[in-house]
Amino acid sequence: MAALGALVAAGTPATGSVRLRNVSRRPLVVRLRQGAATTGVRVAMSRERVVLQPGAAVEVAVTVEAAVRPAAPGALAGAVRASVVRGPRLRIPWSVAVPVTRKPVVSRVRLSSRSFRASDTKPAVLALVAGRVDGSRERPQLLPLELLDVELYRRGRRIGQLARLRDVLPGQYAFGLTGRGPLGARLPPGEYVVRVIGTPVGGGPPTSVDVRFRLR
Repeated sequence: MAALGALVAAGTPATGSVRLRNVSRRPLVVRLRQGAATTGVRVAMSRERVVLQPGAAVEVAVTVEAAVRPAAPGALAGAVRASVVRGPRLRIPWSVAVPVTRKPVVSRVRLSSRSFRASDTKPAVLALVAGRVDGSRERPQLLPLELLDVELYRRGRRIGQLARLRDVLPGQYAFGLTGRGPLGARLPPGEYVVRVIGTPVGGGPPTSVDVRFRLR
């Protein structure tokens, strides 16, 4: 099964890829075409014919576009058919997630203390929930994050990035605020803002949450 990303809006394509590898001892000519798909769904491939030498592999981009976006949370499914000249025919299934896009992807952001002293051994704890699990217990849909950023601001000016996580699965996360800046130096006392930015997988709208604190 090839996962081709997420369909965030009607007319906005979801793009992924399938990887073809020749495990035989002879060159293969492979022809690709769209298989079965839901009515109103258009599937396009970057290549309709590839020549693979023994042991070689190639990535073929697959783009899925729907005239009408299905109800969320849900999914679209179909297949790409690959046929080898004087050889077998393969059916490569694909799926596209249809996520909920009107809910935040970062929630329950809280800081253990809004006023604290710099400390490497007893930091303030920034806790949050990243990503979401939508749908029902029988058919859950996980919405992970492509990026989770924690940034530091003072007086409306961005000081820098405190942390960045990639490919974040839905769950609870915590970060320690020690009173040090992005480069490791101790910050002067004053008012600060820590900004949490979550970017969902598939190109949906990001969520940004600000938390103010005072460094004594």
